[in-house]
Amino acid sequence: AAKAMRFGGLSADECLKMVTINAAKQLLIDSRVGSIEVGKDADLAIWDGHPMSVYSKARQTILDGEMVFERRDPFGLDAGATTAPNPETPGGERLPLPKSANAYVISGASVYGPDGTMSVRDVAVANGLFVAKAPAGAVRIDGKGMRLYPGFIDGGTDIGLVEFGQVDRVDDENELGSFQPDLLAMRGIDPETKKIPVARIGGITTAVVRGSAGVVSGRSSILRMTGLTNEEIAIRPEWAMHVSYPEGESGLGEFARANLSAEEQARVGAAGSSRAAALREFFGRVKRYGLA
Repeated sequence: AAKAMRFGGLSADECLKMVTINAAKQLLIDSRVGSIEVGKDADLAIWDGHPMSVYSKARQTILDGEMVFERRDPFGLDAGATTAPNPETPGGERLPLPKSANAYVISGASVYGPDGTMSVRDVAVANGLFVAKAPAGAVRIDGKGMRLYPGFIDGGTDIGLVEFGQVDRVDDENELGSFQPDLLAMRGIDPETKKIPVARIGGITTAVVRGSAGVVSGRSSILRMTGLTNEEIAIRPEWAMHVSYPEGESGLGEFARANLSAEEQARVGAAGSSRAAALREFFGRVKRYGLA
C-alpha cells in the first residue's frame, strides 16, 4: 500500500483504505471489519503516527476488544512504548495494564473514520464489538495522544501454512500436483504459528491465506489473527479458488520481459502458452462433468 503512495501517486489515505475498508469490501466482509463503526468487530491498532510512514510504530493491536499486542520497552529506550520499566523495581516490572473487563472506553484519541478523516472522539467496545455507548462499569482508558486505526487486512499471505521455508516439514503451502481444487487453506493452518503474533506487531488483524503451488492451488480462507483452533480463527473458512494464469501472451509482465533475452522470452512464452492450454482443458473437463 505504501509503495502505491510512493510510486503510484496515491494519497496516504487512499493507500490506507487499500488495506482497510476497500479490502474488506472486496472480500465481502465489510459488515464486520475494515472500519471503526458501531456493530463491527472491535479490531483496531493504536499507532504513534500515520501507518503509511516508515517512522511510525503500532503501539497496541486489539482484536475483538482484547489486546493481542503491546509495544514493550524493558530497556527504557523507546519513549513511545506503551509500557516501560518501573524505576523503583530494578527487575523491570511493567506498568499495569487496564484491568480485564468486557467493556472499555478509549477517550480523547484521534480516530480514523470510514470517510478517511481523523476526529477526536471516544471509542466504546463491549463484548468484542464497537458500540455507540459503553455499558455502566466500562473500564476507561485515556487515549490522549493516541491515533486509532482499523486493523489492517492482508489480502494474500501464507501465514499459518509456512513457518520457515528451509524445512519441508513446516511448509504446507506447496502440495504435489498441478490441479488441486480440493485443497482448503484452513485445513493446513497451524493456529499456533509464530507468524500470527508477528503480523499483529504491524497492526494486521485479518488475512487471506492461500496456497500457491501448481496451476490450480486450491481454496483460500479468511482468518482473524487470534484463536486457539482452525475453526476459531476462520472468518470465512472457504473464500475463493486460486488459479495461476499466465500474464499476457508471453506469460510475463512488461518489466520482466525487458530483462530477458529474446531466447529466454520465447522459452517462458512457450511455457505460458502450455499452461494456458492446460487450464482451458481442465476447466473444459469441469464444465463437461457439470453438464453430465
